[in-house]
Amino acid sequence: MSGVDKISCPECGSGDIVPILYGMPGPEMASEVEEGRAVMGGCVIDEDAPMWLCRECNHKFGRVGPL
Repeated sequence: MSGVDKISCPECGSGDIVPILYGMPGPEMASEVEEGRAVMGGCVIDEDAPMWLCRECNHKFGRVGPL
């Protein structure tokens, strides 16, 4: 189970969800990704960028929203 609670994938219903992190990765962000608690979304973010990734079906969902 990931570190994110109470979020389910809208595609498959799995609770195995991790946040998608954006920006230049520093040591803390790199550690979260290495430990499987998050995934990298890239350095550039826009308001349509997804917030969550389902590790069961790889569906990306949620939106960052206005920046």
